[in-house]
Amino acid sequence: MPLCYRLVRNLDAANKKFQIPSGGQIEIFSDSGEVININADLTKTSSATLQHCLIDLQTGLHYEKSKSQKKYTFDEALKHIEDLNANFYDGKNTWRLPTVDELRFIVDYSKKSPAVFESFAPYIDSDFYWTAEPHTLTDGARVWAIFFGYGCAVPIEKNQRCGCIAVSEGYENLSDKSDARYTVGNGVVIDNFAKLMWLRDELPLMTAPEAEKYLAETELVGYRDWRLPGMKELSTLIDRKADNRRWVSQNLFPKFYDESFAFLVARETFNGMFNWGINHMFAYDGYYADRLRGKYKIKPVRGVT
Repeated sequence: MPLCYRLVRNLDAANKKFQIPSGGQIEIFSDSGEVININADLTKTSSATLQHCLIDLQTGLHYEKSKSQKKYTFDEALKHIEDLNANFYDGKNTWRLPTVDELRFIVDYSKKSPAVFESFAPYIDSDFYWTAEPHTLTDGARVWAIFFGYGCAVPIEKNQRCGCIAVSEGYENLSDKSDARYTVGNGVVIDNFAKLMWLRDELPLMTAPEAEKYLAETELVGYRDWRLPGMKELSTLIDRKADNRRWVSQNLFPKFYDESFAFLVARETFNGMFNWGINHMFAYDGYYADRLRGKYKIKPVRGVT
């Protein structure tokens, strides 16, 4: 039978502010709603705790889980969602396929095969899992999926068989990446949903170590705590509804496409030799950045409250 659980870190149930999940603390609830444990480390949680629901106070998301690891075509995945809603699974009829960002939230980039938080590992294999987002450059023939072998986003043909994880609820509509979500001013762009501040201007191409050193030592527009973004943060900049290969808003970042270099680097590393990042010309991502020799585009970020 499918299981439902949510990731958490913030333990204040009244504080319903979205935060990008980090795999921190969790609350474990029994089927009756009784709190069993409020100080567990998600990365160390045993599979036995998955008899209960894990409540996500960082995102408000519910994740449907199944031990079957059944594979679906995209149309079959949509039918699976319909069946969950028709049967009021977990007392709700609001189940849907996740966005790329929502599915990426359960990725653990320190792991591989599968690259997920440990509590998810018994229920997710190293395969592709459907999202709801169509690949606009192929006129809907492909849909974005997350490959949990490593945690990358790749467009997949609809007739391929992939895993399916339904989600429900959530504090913010993360699929809304319109400019109205952001506040612009004083050289920065503030994402009011994800609580992130981005440097609006562009910096010279750098290797990842050069960027880390530069951001640690440099004050930019009055702040000294800039850093390279994580993949989950960087992915929030990419609007996969775009159909002109301008996946990052030019209204928010008017100089972003002044040069053609396509790879936007993140802070996560792979085998110590590469950095993760996103190709902002095609929106796919992976561990392609040569950490020591390659010079890449960087977009500094800092958290805001």
